[in-house]
Amino acid sequence: MRTSFHIGPGGPLLTVKHQISNIPSLEYLQSLSPRSFFTLTYKHFFRLRHLISDRDYHQDQYLRLLKRRFLRGDFNLRRQKVLGIHDDLAHGALVKRIYNTYIFVFNATCNMKDEPETVKTYDDVKRVNRPRLETQILQTILKLEEQAPIHVRLDTEYRWLDEASKREQELVSGMIDKKRAKELNKSREVVDIGYADYERMTMALNESLDLFQFARANTNEESNNAVTKFVESHPKRMFIIDGEKYANESIICTNDERGEKTCLRLGYNSIQLFKQMQKLEYFCSLPNDIDATYFECRKIT
Repeated sequence: MRTSFHIGPGGPLLTVKHQISNIPSLEYLQSLSPRSFFTLTYKHFFRLRHLISDRDYHQDQYLRLLKRRFLRGDFNLRRQKVLGIHDDLAHGALVKRIYNTYIFVFNATCNMKDEPETVKTYDDVKRVNRPRLETQILQTILKLEEQAPIHVRLDTEYRWLDEASKREQELVSGMIDKKRAKELNKSREVVDIGYADYERMTMALNESLDLFQFARANTNEESNNAVTKFVESHPKRMFIIDGEKYANESIICTNDERGEKTCLRLGYNSIQLFKQMQKLEYFCSLPNDIDATYFECRKIT
């Protein structure tokens, strides 16, 4: 992989000299046969391996996890076991999930803009070097996958999860004596209960977050157009906006008809997003939560 290295305003900067991965559109992916789709998307995930982390063991863990999910994993079975949802996803819905997951991993490993952020103060240096939310989540997933017991990693039927759920119910029922509770707390089964919670959390994230990248916005105008398109595709809904005041990072979210969250990540700050919502005739205000940092935006009627 050909790269160039130089010291940018925020510190060391590594630039790849050729395009690593350019995943096709969702419409094209949905037109492929299942075998062609899985082969193509696996290759695109594989091409991101060198950008996962500067630590070799993170890259190795990423590749092992990728192979397990694509070669031995059954997403519908995992969804049924972990979340108790027995309706299988159609292939088109599964394509959309994997497409969104790829965008999530891409955002975790690559800068959203080709140009480095402007740095003038020490606070700017800290800001531009702060890991993005996607990066933190991905690194946590890889760390937990690395530490997972072998029977958890290799049990494709999720029998370990059934047993962990039984033990968890036993603990929370309040019907066991102190001796039995002490035995469980010292056993390996407690670790499995923790990984059962981890599985539920990651599956719930997949179930609720629907992150799209409408366009690679390099200007404020392009970002404004993406917000307008996003808002117009969800009429008569309340939107939540959040982001950094002095950094070019913000996000806008809403819920669809089924209550699932759909979000759009943007490459400009929250003040610009707030102004664009005002132009679209939305009234944005803080919710009734003293600790809230986000705004709720409703259409002005």
